[in-house]
Amino acid sequence: MRTHVNPRFSAKRFGAASGTALLCAVIAVSARAGTLPSDCSALVSVAIDLYSVHPTYGTTPTGSVLHRFTSDGAKKSFITWSPNGDKVAYLDGPGTDGTGPETGTFLVVDESGRTGKFELDPGGRDVRISSHFAGGDPYLVDLKWNSEDVLRLTKWWGKDYARFEFRNIGRDISGVAAEVARPVAEYNCVIKGRQGPVACIDQGGFLSIGHDTDHSIYSVPVFSNSPILETFELHVGQSYIPWTVPDNTVTIVGVSRGEVEIKIAHADPRHPWKEEFDRSGTYTVSEDYGSGINYGFFVTILNQKSGLVRVDVRKDDTPDRQVDRGLAWQPRGLGLLFIRRSNTGAYLDLIRPGRGDDDGRRSRRDRGPQWHLAAEAAISMPDHVRSMRFLTPSWLLLDTGVNSPLFRSMPVTIARGPGDGKSTLTVGDATLLPPTLAVSIKGHTTQAPVWGWSCAAPHRDGDHGNHDD
Repeated sequence: MRTHVNPRFSAKRFGAASGTALLCAVIAVSARAGTLPSDCSALVSVAIDLYSVHPTYGTTPTGSVLHRFTSDGAKKSFITWSPNGDKVAYLDGPGTDGTGPETGTFLVVDESGRTGKFELDPGGRDVRISSHFAGGDPYLVDLKWNSEDVLRLTKWWGKDYARFEFRNIGRDISGVAAEVARPVAEYNCVIKGRQGPVACIDQGGFLSIGHDTDHSIYSVPVFSNSPILETFELHVGQSYIPWTVPDNTVTIVGVSRGEVEIKIAHADPRHPWKEEFDRSGTYTVSEDYGSGINYGFFVTILNQKSGLVRVDVRKDDTPDRQVDRGLAWQPRGLGLLFIRRSNTGAYLDLIRPGRGDDDGRRSRRDRGPQWHLAAEAAISMPDHVRSMRFLTPSWLLLDTGVNSPLFRSMPVTIARGPGDGKSTLTVGDATLLPPTLAVSIKGHTTQAPVWGWSCAAPHRDGDHGNHDD
């Protein structure tokens, strides 16, 4: 199906994956309380140096020092802590306001004190530093551990897209931080484990795997709960101006082999005349310019021989941003988790490959590659999630900060349901973790900002843990 290129979204949002069947998902909300497992620790900065601390929660959350990573007293930015807690990475010197020096390098320090310096761009180009996209030159806007030994560099931030690069940091913290996947530009991209694959998501709910973000594996359905606003019938060659969308003239050009060629002319001169080749039962999209409202024209062939079709008009009343930027691979599983938003609330969605859940007796090949919604759970998440990853096989770490980290933790369990073998997704409350901890160094107590969290439970992010295969 070819689709209309919406001014706000690319056509892939409404690609073939929009027809992905929705399976009945088991939704369960746990009443479990708690912040994090007791063996989890935080990374904080005190007098510009970095420490791991063990938190104690209370009226004034405190942190007992476990390890000191740095002692140079130098300014640091883009601070990030590896999932297993043995390495920190950061930029030395420049701040995130674009005013600092342009070093073009980042540092990695492991728990033994070894330090490695790596180029932001091994190709030798200058990379400026900024927390906001300024266009033109490659700007670094984020540095984050994606998995145990893989750092993700985010560059060229724009309204809807960024360039993501994935670099492997050797265990000896030396040499070149080699790329482990081809760079890709999208709303957000994450790599599974150390070698991939890379999964991406765009703000309209389109998901892809690999460097080809034009190939959809799944897209969040739109119009699914929208009532039909208007219905009309047209023969080939006839035109009609819908009363619900009076700025559009719909013309049926042809009907052949179960497909419809349709034209939509917009009264607004900023919209070009659109030609579509649409399949029966699917739709094309038009936007009410400036209002942010999308209208779907669902086409059904009534009589192919006479060229008669029915067109149902629906309105997309879901939020402009249908998904959050956060995206995570299911540990040791084949699934992807993301947060979807609708006019009824926020949901944690799990999608998995295969033609649907089954009892596990069929081979993966028989199940096929089609990705589908395996389970979802309603969550309370008023703030948009910028990133998320599994701290342990059963705890998600979510960052909802804008200019600095603001972490939440959420218990998550993915399992097979009894009898039918369908996936179940059980979640608890998303608890706000303390943004600062009271830490004492040499008798002086200070409120230290938290830059990351790690849990000592034996697992490697993306390699072990919560799975239902």
